[in-house]
This record gives sequence, C-alpha cells and structure tokens, in this order.
Amino acid sequence: MWILGLKPVTGGGLTSGASSSGSESTNSVITTAVMADLPVLSNMVTRLFESSGNLSETSVAHLVEALCKLSDDSMELATSNREPSLFAVAKLLETALVNLFRVDAVWRPITSHLLLVCQHPHLRMRQWGCEALTFLTRQALQHRFTPPLAENSRVQLLLLSPLAELCSIPFPDVRQKQLDTVLHVLHSSGESLTQGWPLVLTIVGSIERSHSDILIRSAFQCLQLVFTDFLPTIPYRCYPQCVDSATKFGSQETELNVSLTAVGLLWNLSDYFFQNVKTLQHHQEAEKAQQIFPDFPGCKNIPSFDKLWMCLYYKLKDLCLDPRPAVRKSSGQTLFSTIAAHGSVLE
Repeated sequence: MWILGLKPVTGGGLTSGASSSGSESTNSVITTAVMADLPVLSNMVTRLFESSGNLSETSVAHLVEALCKLSDDSMELATSNREPSLFAVAKLLETALVNLFRVDAVWRPITSHLLLVCQHPHLRMRQWGCEALTFLTRQALQHRFTPPLAENSRVQLLLLSPLAELCSIPFPDVRQKQLDTVLHVLHSSGESLTQGWPLVLTIVGSIERSHSDILIRSAFQCLQLVFTDFLPTIPYRCYPQCVDSATKFGSQETELNVSLTAVGLLWNLSDYFFQNVKTLQHHQEAEKAQQIFPDFPGCKNIPSFDKLWMCLYYKLKDLCLDPRPAVRKSSGQTLFSTIAAHGSVLE
C-alpha cells in the first residue's frame, strides 16, 4: 500500500500521498498509472476492515494476529532506518474501532502491540503507534457501552491501562502525546471516570527530573483541571494521591512558577476538605478507606479523616524544606494558614 502512495490518516483510513521510499522513479510510474483508482482502492480497503465487525471473535483474533505480524516486519525494517509501512498500524486501529462493541476480545492484543510500536526508535513509526493508541483511547471512552462507562469500573481500567503504561516510555514526544490525551479525556469524559481516577492521577504525577519545562507545564495543566473541576467526583481513597501529585509539582525544580502554584493547589485542597467535612466522612465510611493511609510517627489510632489532613500537613512540611527560598516561604505560610483556618476539624 505504501508503494501505491496510500498513507494512513487519523482514524486508520488511507489517503493518497507521495511515497518517500528509495525508488522514487519506479513509484512515480506505478502511482501515475493507477492514480485515478487510488480513492476507489482506499475505500475498498477501508470497507474490508470495517466488515470485520461482522466476523466471529475467532476470525477477528486471526485478523489481529496477522496485522501484528505484518507490523512486526515493518518495525524490523524501520530498525535499519528505512521508511516503514504504517499500513498494519493503521488497520489495527481501524479494526479496534469497528470492534469496540466486543472490547474484551480485541483491546488487549491490539493495545499491547501498539505499546511496542510506541517504543520504537524510528520517529515516524513511534509517532504513528502513539497516535493510534491515544486516538483509540479517546474514541473508546466515548463509546456507548452497556452498562455505561460511568457504571463499569472494569472497562474503565481496561481502557485507561495502556495510556498509563506509556509512562514507562522515555521518549518526550510520547509523553507529550500522552498528556494531550489525558487533557482531552478530562474535558470529554471526566464526569464518567470513577475507578479510572488512580490511573489518571498516576499519569499526571509521573514527572521526572529529565522532563522539559513544556512537559512539566502540560502535566500541571491536567492537575489544575482535576483540582478545579473534578474534586467532588474523585473517590475518597484518591485524595492522598492528589496531595502527593501536587507535592511532586511543588518540589520539581524545572519551573518555579509551577512549584508556587502547586503550593496554592494544596491550600485549595485543604479548603475543599474543610468545606465538605460531612460528605467526605460519609465517603470515607462507605469506602472503608482507613488502610490507604500510612502510619504517622507518634500518632496512633487516629481517625481516617484526620489521617487525610496529616497527609496534607506532612507534604507541606516537606515543601518547607525545599532549597528554593520562595517555595519554602510559600509552603510555610500555607501550612500555618491551613492549621489556623482548618485545624478545628481535627479530633
């Protein structure tokens, strides 16, 4: 397909385009001869893979396996720095989209292979693998499952797990695409997330010393959106993770403004805890969340809700030891202001 000049586009379809392989003169002869038929050929190929929705699960499994093998060949070719075919990756995406109604049968085999493609050293191969995986995740989260996604914690974890696994891939372009997808998911599907919040917060909080200021700001934009719009929808057991994520941004040394704003988020979080004491205590009892908190030295047998406050105070205490004077000052002021304003709720 790449010899004929058909290139993949977002969504898994094919479109005509100039070939970038080595034998340009040969390709130009071939493509000129069939140029008028390329749109027809592209539509025929698309309809062929769209019809996979009518196949049995066994037949779809064989189709996915064949596409993965074809993609493996392309990845091996790309290792020698030759222009790879992206046909198999595009059609894996298209096959997955058509078969979302039986997501359990196709999701893991396809996303597992796309994760391998995302790790490839060839830039174009890696970019297309990441594009396919993130586009598939966005579309799957918009799919109308039965029962609905908001009531189906198992499917939430299934759909978000490959996105979270991108955290282990060190390429900055993959990390940026991952964060762009998380931001899109928060805007489009944030209200539906319940059991998926731990994975989302893990992705957002996975910042490294080697990350650029652009990646830090992109991840922090996601965290700000979580704190602004979604605190009431987050399960009680995820609040310590919220505290931990904000603290990571407070302690990173790439962007000072991000650190100071992250300290402000911890104040906003304490204010939210204070204003919603009864609601949070009810959720804590419903979730039996005592075991999610660490033990605090010198503080035995304290209530779970007090442990939540202690998590916040301990993290602010850590930021008070930051080597940067501005962060130390802001953290100290926030810690003492929080204790003065909200300490009355502690038992």
